[in-house]
Amino acid sequence: MCFRKVSGELALFSSVNNYSDEGISVKTIKTICQSLAGLAASAMLALGVAESALAFKLITDPSNDFLVTGIEGLDIDGTKYDVSFIRDSFNNVYGNDLENNVVFTEENTPLFWGDSDGAKLATTAIIEALDDTYYVTYGYQDRPVDRFYVPYYWENGSVDLWEDYWNILNVDLVSAAGFGVDLDFSDGEEDYVWTKFVEIHQSVPEPASTIAILAVAGTGLLATRKRKK
Repeated sequence: MCFRKVSGELALFSSVNNYSDEGISVKTIKTICQSLAGLAASAMLALGVAESALAFKLITDPSNDFLVTGIEGLDIDGTKYDVSFIRDSFNNVYGNDLENNVVFTEENTPLFWGDSDGAKLATTAIIEALDDTYYVTYGYQDRPVDRFYVPYYWENGSVDLWEDYWNILNVDLVSAAGFGVDLDFSDGEEDYVWTKFVEIHQSVPEPASTIAILAVAGTGLLATRKRKK
């Protein structure tokens, strides 16, 4: 075995007597182990770069590459989510009449309900993902609009939320607001665009698995060198 764990880091395993006793020099074994350590480091770095490059994916309307209907794999404070943008009333999107009842079904409860800080972080992450190029609806005279809402609380007949306040694509402002829950549209000029989030549960390969594969490869290489002697 070439590797062992020392304080969470990989280190070369110095006990190579079993192989040296069989005619393979300690120097050769250490050289192979060092090569495998380099391969392991490169593999982990490559995995990290690949994950960063595929941080999220914008889902656009089939007829318009800039009209975003959702975001896949959006990172919000270290957790990834799939985000949907839905143009409708609050009650229709979340399936609850807050005029009479503040209890949601589990499926339709806004993800950041009761969590203003989380809703603000989500709003900021979406703004950054849309950048100054993409939008989520059309406004007055069919101009592109990137304004959307992330609700987090209800009080006195209105929903508290975080939003991208400005409709102009290259001007963004994370702002808190409150709207009446029975409204479907904003003065007829633009749709209300609400957000829904679904957490992504990913299975990430353990670093130990990568090391185990490399260790097996190293053992095989040692055996091959021995047979050639």
